[in-house]
Amino acid sequence: MSYADQPGFGASNGDRVKSAIMVAALQGSVIAALVLVPIAVVSDDPIIDGGFTARNIPATPPPEPVDPVEKPKEASTAITTPIPPRPMPNDNALVVPPITDLDITPPLIGDPGAENIIGPENGSGTDSGVRLPPPVIIAPKRDPRYARFFQPAYPTQKLRSGEEGRVRISVLVAADGRVKAVKQIAASDLAFWRATERQALRRWRFIPGTRDGEPDEQWIALTVNFTIND
Repeated sequence: MSYADQPGFGASNGDRVKSAIMVAALQGSVIAALVLVPIAVVSDDPIIDGGFTARNIPATPPPEPVDPVEKPKEASTAITTPIPPRPMPNDNALVVPPITDLDITPPLIGDPGAENIIGPENGSGTDSGVRLPPPVIIAPKRDPRYARFFQPAYPTQKLRSGEEGRVRISVLVAADGRVKAVKQIAASDLAFWRATERQALRRWRFIPGTRDGEPDEQWIALTVNFTIND
């Protein structure tokens, strides 16, 4: 009996042929794919890139601020003359009578008596010369800015005993308005006098007196009363 006569032989040969054709077609497809796919070549040579290389360039820092140099101030060489205080009106000021036009004979040169007298020489028997007016003197006055410092402290012992007192004092007012010296004229008690003396030398301030408009050192008399107010 031959293979052709066996049942199913013809069908098996047909299947084998189809399988062989499919395998051949598959192999051809794989080969074609390998041919068409680009091959990446790895080389040891350095890669040269023709593009731009980016790098950070530090910005130039702004200049530090410079402090302005102050020009030295020129020293002032002006000399200021203190203005004497304006004389205050005073009832005790001397009033100078007005000077009228007179026929005056000039004094002889070198005559020692001619400083205060204008006219004939002294010793001629008649005093018909014209005397110069006395200087204008204004007495010191208490400075109102220091009025609260004039009253002395009340002596403790006298205050406890309820005793009141009075002091009459003479003070020498310097040209700067301060008290330079004090003298007791009268006092009801030594304690009141001591309190007044201390206060006058330490705290009293005056508007200085003047002589012909210029500050002048002068004495002035004041009365200080010590009174207990109920």
